[in-house]
Amino acid sequence: MIGVHAAPHEQTRTTQVGASITSKECQQMGYGFGGFLIVVGLVLAFAVNDAVDDVNLYAVGLIMAGVGVVIVALTAFTLNNQRRSRTVQTTTHPDGSQTVNERRNEI
Repeated sequence: MIGVHAAPHEQTRTTQVGASITSKECQQMGYGFGGFLIVVGLVLAFAVNDAVDDVNLYAVGLIMAGVGVVIVALTAFTLNNQRRSRTVQTTTHPDGSQTVNERRNEI
């Protein structure tokens, strides 16, 4: 990327390091799917009285609820880490030397 504020013979390249998608759709999907697994798992474990041959619905429900809790926790942890970013800007001068600027943002 050629920088707008660079001198006429200088090239500036900006690179975003560690950037990732933080859209609301991804956030909602992580929390929504985890919540869905928790609810369905707890319903299977505590509210369903039917029996299925060779399937323990109580255990299946607890496993689903546990996986849902893990998904919600991982989503929260991942989104917290994505709020930090680092930008590295390299400017190449006409004499061939380079200047590197690094900026860290924590939101």
